[in-house]
Amino acid sequence: MDYTFLLSKNDHICFDILSRFTQQADQTLNKEELAQSLSLTTYQLNKYFETMNTDLASVAEETPCYLDEPNKGTWQAFGLNSYLLQKVTLLYLNRAPLFTALEYQFFYNHLYTKKEYVTANYMSSSVFYRSLDSLSDTLTKHNFFQASSLYASKEFTVRLHLFQLYYTLYNGVSEPFEPLNPLIDNMVAAIQSGLPDELNPTQETKLATFLRIWLLRMLDKNTIGNNQQLQIKPTASSQAMMEQLQNLLADQLELTAEEFNYLYSFLIAQGYLGFDKMRELAANIPAVDELTAQFMGEMQDTNVLLTTHLVDDHQLEDSLLSIHFQFTTFYIEPTTFISLIKFSSLPNFTQRLTLLYRTALPSYNAVRTCI
Repeated sequence: MDYTFLLSKNDHICFDILSRFTQQADQTLNKEELAQSLSLTTYQLNKYFETMNTDLASVAEETPCYLDEPNKGTWQAFGLNSYLLQKVTLLYLNRAPLFTALEYQFFYNHLYTKKEYVTANYMSSSVFYRSLDSLSDTLTKHNFFQASSLYASKEFTVRLHLFQLYYTLYNGVSEPFEPLNPLIDNMVAAIQSGLPDELNPTQETKLATFLRIWLLRMLDKNTIGNNQQLQIKPTASSQAMMEQLQNLLADQLELTAEEFNYLYSFLIAQGYLGFDKMRELAANIPAVDELTAQFMGEMQDTNVLLTTHLVDDHQLEDSLLSIHFQFTTFYIEPTTFISLIKFSSLPNFTQRLTLLYRTALPSYNAVRTCI
């Protein structure tokens, strides 16, 4: 899912232009072609040029980042890369009224009045109320409430899409909801003590982001419910983890069995507790085994791997199961929305395999080691 629809009109145009620079090997754009493509006058385009240079200067670090016009009618970017594009996108997001409305609606609407929130964020009341009024329709238009996994629960879908938004835009650049950092660090440490292996930096960042969304939704009294498709079997280790987390959260809320089930299911789906736990939980979702068996069968039938006798079938099956389990549960969509319907409609096995791998790169790398 592409969340740039949250940006204000002018910032969205700036983001569009900057994105086009990063898609060109020489990072140059023809000014006339750009004006025609965006239906802008020369005056408007020059104003955006100034705005973008101001924005790039504010996010650049040691190496300067700016736009120039070395030849008349040609713009060129200097020092612009995907990291700085992400930083400037985050800058645009955090000054977007629609994003402010989103944060209020999903994290604070049961904790603060609208007036209190507007005052705290130094916003115009009229701008905030207009954004809040249009938020639901805008999110619906962009499939925010449409389930991207086999789960039909609205709360599960909302949390998953919020996690996707914050993890995609903040990862490697900043941390969302920074006042939570001390508590989140302690929660990650408590969870780590119950895991078989040390989390790598990417896993730790993903978990920390997930915990921020999970915690804020609970604090705002948005519960996951007891109708979850995934149900863990309590163990001494899981109970010890739950007790540690409850102790950390005791001053703020009561950690229910349903909420811990949701968290522990995420840990299993991400492979943090190993393949055995994943296979055990995946047994509750027949589609996981069905997809895995189908892919293994089609791989053999179509001979997609020329040296199939060199393939470790058991390891490959485990890796495919990991991908399918994530795909049907805590599926993190790519930036372009791809639905399960579109996936199932792809006629070519290799196309479907490639699409599925791209949605779960850590598991994709595991698959590659098998072949």
